[in-house]
This record gives sequence, C-alpha cells and structure tokens, in this order.
Amino acid sequence: MTKHKSTQYKLLQRHDKTQSSTDRQTLTKDMTKHKRVLSTSTCENKEVLDKNSYKDMTGNTRSERDAREMIRKEQETAFQESLAADKAKAEALKLEREEEMKKQAEEQRQKIEEEQKQEALMLSAEIAMPDEPSPDCKDPITVLRIRTPDGETLSRRFRAEEPLKHLIYYVTSKGFHTEGFKLLTTFPRKDISQEDDKRTLQDLKLYPQETLMNNEKDEWDIELNDVKGKAGIVVDDKLKISPIKWTTNPRARRPL
Repeated sequence: MTKHKSTQYKLLQRHDKTQSSTDRQTLTKDMTKHKRVLSTSTCENKEVLDKNSYKDMTGNTRSERDAREMIRKEQETAFQESLAADKAKAEALKLEREEEMKKQAEEQRQKIEEEQKQEALMLSAEIAMPDEPSPDCKDPITVLRIRTPDGETLSRRFRAEEPLKHLIYYVTSKGFHTEGFKLLTTFPRKDISQEDDKRTLQDLKLYPQETLMNNEKDEWDIELNDVKGKAGIVVDDKLKISPIKWTTNPRARRPL
C-alpha cells in the first residue's frame, strides 16, 4: 500500500514536471510569438511613422521651394516693372530734351529771321532817306532832337520843306519804326507819327527846331503793308518791307 502511494506520488511529480515543462514551453512559444508580433507591429508602426515623416518633410520641402519660387517670380516681376518704368522715364526725358532743343532751334531761327528783317528795314530806311543838309545849307533848316525810351537823344538837321516821312525814315534807321513807337511833340502833346507823312516839317510846326519824344506804343503788332500813308515808310514805292514786331530797346535793335 505504502509502496503503491509512493509510486503514484512519483508519477504525479513526474506529471507535474512534464506538465510544467510543457507549460513553460508553451508559454515561451507564446511569449516569443507575442514578441514577434510586437516587433512586427513596432516595425510596421515605425515604417508608417517614417513614411509620414518623409511625406511631411517632402511636403515641407516642396512648400518651401514653391514659396521661394513665388518670391523669385515676384522679385523678377518687380525688377522688370522697375526696368520698364526707368526705360519709359528715360524715353520721356529724351523726347522732352529733343522737343526743347527743337523749340530752342526754332526760336533761334525766328530770332535770326526777325533780326535780318529788321536790319533790312533799317537799311532800306537809311537808303531811302536823303542826305543830311550841311550846316551852311542855304535852304531853311530845322534841328530835331528825339528822346528815345532808354534816355538817348538823337539829333539831326532836316530841310524845313522835307516831308514827315523823311523823319520817319530817320527814326526807323535807328531802330524805332513807328509801328512800335510814336513820335510826340512836347507841347502841345501830339502824336505826329499819325499825321499825313507827306506834310512838311515846317507845316507841322517842327521848324526851326523841336524836341520830340519817342515812346513805345501800347499795341503795335500791326502789319506794315496795311498802313496807308500814316505810320511809316511802306507808303513809299521805294521800300517793300515785311511786317515786323519791334523791341523797346533801340540799342539791341532786335525784334521781339
């Protein structure tokens, strides 16, 4: 009996050992399998994370690249616009300078042309004017003094029977045509340049001497060819003069 129990006990112990060994093996297998699953899951998760990180990094890189490209294009556009504006400004300045040069050239041309006309007018008046009588001339002589706007005094002898137009020739030859200036007697104050230029100096009471004022007219842009016998030398067939505007400065002898 005792021997039989001992045998059973041994068998139970062996069974327990066997069972324990089996359980341990099973547990070990389960743990190994679990570790393998965990490892696989971890790797998969890591791979997913790596892929997501790569995607994020790639996306960020692309966004930065796109942003840089956009900035570059904006800078290029701004540069081109600035370049175009500078070019347009330079072209406008060039055109302005060219126009100014053309204007100055035209003004210079007109100035020279008017100077030539005035010189021709003065020369024509001087040619048409008879010689000044000598002091010992036997004919009645009058001495006329003309005060100019700049304070100069012109003086010349005329025969008393000479017509008014000879006096007009004289002041014109000095740069004071009656289209721009008027001849005034001092007393009574009278504009003799508006008188009939065929009247004699003696008839106009400019004998034996007289002082005249040569003043600028208020409006004197009148064509000489329209004047009929009152305002200058164009009534004489000897002179064919173009219209002219006169300066108030007789020394300059330049048209306006």
